[in-house]
Amino acid sequence: MISYKTSKLWSSVMGICFAAIAVLPLCGQQTAGDVDQSVNIKSIRWGYYRPGDVVAARMHAHADQMRSFGYGAAKYGEFLVDRENAISMRLDNKLQRLKYYFEAKRINRAYREETRPDVREKLVISNSKMWRDIKSLPELANKTNGKAQNFLLHRLSSTVLAFQYAKEKDKLNDELMAYLRIEPGIYDHLWLKQGATKFAASGGEALDVSWWPYVLRDTRFDEPREHFVNVRNQIADGSGIEIPFSELQNLATAHQDLATALNDVYRSEQTQRKMKSKTRISTDQRIEWRRGFQYLDGLYLEIRRLKQSGRRELLTGQMRFDAYGNDATFISFLNFMLRNGLEFAPAAKGPESVAAYNTVFHLMRDLYVLAADDDAAVMPKSK
Repeated sequence: MISYKTSKLWSSVMGICFAAIAVLPLCGQQTAGDVDQSVNIKSIRWGYYRPGDVVAARMHAHADQMRSFGYGAAKYGEFLVDRENAISMRLDNKLQRLKYYFEAKRINRAYREETRPDVREKLVISNSKMWRDIKSLPELANKTNGKAQNFLLHRLSSTVLAFQYAKEKDKLNDELMAYLRIEPGIYDHLWLKQGATKFAASGGEALDVSWWPYVLRDTRFDEPREHFVNVRNQIADGSGIEIPFSELQNLATAHQDLATALNDVYRSEQTQRKMKSKTRISTDQRIEWRRGFQYLDGLYLEIRRLKQSGRRELLTGQMRFDAYGNDATFISFLNFMLRNGLEFAPAAKGPESVAAYNTVFHLMRDLYVLAADDDAAVMPKSK
């Protein structure tokens, strides 16, 4: 009787023999041509690849890999060429845009130079418009801020007030000079300026304290007012062209003392009225107090201008126009302003100053009418 182990071994041996019998005929029939035809053909008999199929597939895979490397290198070279062409075209486009941009600017600049006036022509056009308004519509001109008078002064400086023009045209006859003569008192209400310094035409000096408002003439302000006047006169009587810093500081301190005294008295009167009569200061009194404060504000501004220039001659009256001299005429007054570099400042508050500025405006306008047709500065070029 055969044991179980013997039967199991016998079954294994018989299986191996049958497998060998099945494989050997197939191996004998395999040729070189069959190897090529059987590449990538999977056997369905036993579930494995033939040895020839594996070698052939590996060779084909290596060839495909090398072919892919070459194809990729060729395509990368084409990519680099295309990339360089794109960069070159982009740079060419930028260069073309820059050329077109600067060419357009050149054409625009040339067009503006042909069509738009230059600075001088713009000034001529502005002068012509202002002269048209002053001549035909004088009610539109502001006669109290000094701008219209300064415009006429500049226009007269190159025409009527020029010596050669007056000599050749011979328009300043006796009849005209008699018409241009004005009362000397008018110069007291004309305010002139040189840079930041402002003063009356007949005074010719900064910080003119010959007149004080009604409120500041009160006896309660005698001491600070006289102290301010003394400090101002000491500076004017001093020596040297430049005013020392210490003297300017003393002047500012004296002004501050006067302003403090005015403010204290004003507040004291307000408090007393409220406590005693339960009333406020009347409108007329409030106006007088306001004029006092405004006068001190004007003095403060003049002190600031004096600090900026530091010139002592501004306090000595060297810019004073002698309205009572034998040769004092309106023409001589305008020449005096031009020679000293003076201009009209805004008028002071009050009917006298407004009337004086209106008188000067109309005289200067009537005088410039004689030369307006000969002045190229008010005749723009016609396009």
